[in-house]
Amino acid sequence: MAFRMVVRQVSQESVKIELVFNSYDIVDVTNRSRSKDISTLVRNPGWTRGECILAMDLFVRSGYEQLGKNKLGIIELSAHLQEMQLHEPSDRSEKFRNPNGVVMKLANFCALDERCHGIGRPNGGAMDEIVWDEFKDNEQGLREAAEAVRRQHHLPFLPPA
Repeated sequence: MAFRMVVRQVSQESVKIELVFNSYDIVDVTNRSRSKDISTLVRNPGWTRGECILAMDLFVRSGYEQLGKNKLGIIELSAHLQEMQLHEPSDRSEKFRNPNGVVMKLANFCALDERCHGIGRPNGGAMDEIVWDEFKDNEQGLREAAEAVRRQHHLPFLPPA
């Protein structure tokens, strides 16, 4: 049975959740959730240019390869992205920029790069393509841009590759 979920903000502090079946059967499921925390409904904000630059820098430093979520570089970048505080905590879900999300972002770059031997994710965001087009043939410029982002957000610097 096909349905769509509609989330309507009723006030600043509450939402109404409805399941709509066949465009006319509406079921209110607002109070049926086990959790009273609506943070699971929060969609993470889009990646900023700086975040994409750091992700592409990791992709390039890893030899244009996809990395698993347990790799040190993925875990460190995830932690750094969470520390940067570019987005309000209320705009972040509990999975904000977690290692899985960082892996998926690198997969977006893999899909754009013919050197990558991984599968990649061809449905990346517009910012991925903008950053890719800017730096795909300019590793030195990417490295400098990534260092500028790290400096601006007081993140540790990486040694030259």
